[in-house]
Amino acid sequence: MKYRIEFPIKFDCNLRCFYCFHADYHNNRHPYTNGKRFERKFTLAQWEQWQNKFLPDATEILIMFSGGEPFIPENATLCRELMEHGSGSIQNYEFLTNGLFNKGDAEFLTGYVSKIRRIGFTYHRKMIHGKPELIERFYDNLNYIKNMGISVYVKELLRVEDRDAILEHRQHLKNKYGVTLKIQDYKGDNRGLDLSEQRQYTTADCDLVDIEYKHPAGFPCTCLRGYRGIAIRGYDEYSGNVIACWHDPVIVGNIQDMQFNPSFIVNVLPGGIKDVAGVPKKYAGTNPRDLPICSLRSNRNNEAARGDNMSWAENRINELKIELQRANDAISQHQSELTRLQQTALRIAGAITVLEEQMQAETAETETNVAN
Repeated sequence: MKYRIEFPIKFDCNLRCFYCFHADYHNNRHPYTNGKRFERKFTLAQWEQWQNKFLPDATEILIMFSGGEPFIPENATLCRELMEHGSGSIQNYEFLTNGLFNKGDAEFLTGYVSKIRRIGFTYHRKMIHGKPELIERFYDNLNYIKNMGISVYVKELLRVEDRDAILEHRQHLKNKYGVTLKIQDYKGDNRGLDLSEQRQYTTADCDLVDIEYKHPAGFPCTCLRGYRGIAIRGYDEYSGNVIACWHDPVIVGNIQDMQFNPSFIVNVLPGGIKDVAGVPKKYAGTNPRDLPICSLRSNRNNEAARGDNMSWAENRINELKIELQRANDAISQHQSELTRLQQTALRIAGAITVLEEQMQAETAETETNVAN
């Protein structure tokens, strides 16, 4: 079994994107923790003990560092310490960076090249485009990591107004650097809750989204195909909780308490909604606005939570209507094509019948002449 584990690093970042999931944290607002900041409570020794106890069948453990910027000094130190701690194990690593780090803070990677599966560079167009010094640093760091012998890719969020520029960027990366650009869907600002971008997507836009970010309804979600994914919470009062999916943050274990329930499965419902099944729906320390529709019933006794969740539900309904319209458009398009193909098939069948009748008539005439 292969596991992909999102390991917690601090949310701190040297690029404060206005649309970041952690904007509350960056602006010193902490809705999950009553205004307090917390350090990660569990130790690397506890993590190793938990891993050995509950993941004995692991053929690979792929640890993902993202969420904050992994190559700011404090996060880089944590990443290096964990990699040193697990250097003799089956652990491999991947990172997601904004590409604006100082090279010295990423220099430790040179000792772990064979253990690093890939490093993704997110090109935050809205934050760095038009700023030559930041763009130069981004590409310089991209080359720096690539020249270490580490596999790299670039990611962009698909805003409709930037579509043409993103496609030009994809070609530029391929031609000049030999690097792939992965396009990721983007629901909209306010952490995607307003769906402002998704409402504008055409079928062609959806086709641009890289397969890695697509979760077809009816298939279990792995977040990275071939891996069973989980995430570990850190840096709040619920640090150490193991959750099945950030979209439906059901608790399936805890590092400090040495607990884990492996029976969960993350289903993808129509509209991309994630639903964790197979385990009790237990949540902790999660803002009600983040909870999916399937958890609404558990919050009925809380008016504030109900209001937030109903707003969330309305947005999800709008999202589903968009998906339904796309499906109907696709059906209409394919129905027209099907009708054309059916008509073509009828014409071909008619032509075959006429030719067969002509051949039969000619054969009969030939046989008659021979008999005479």
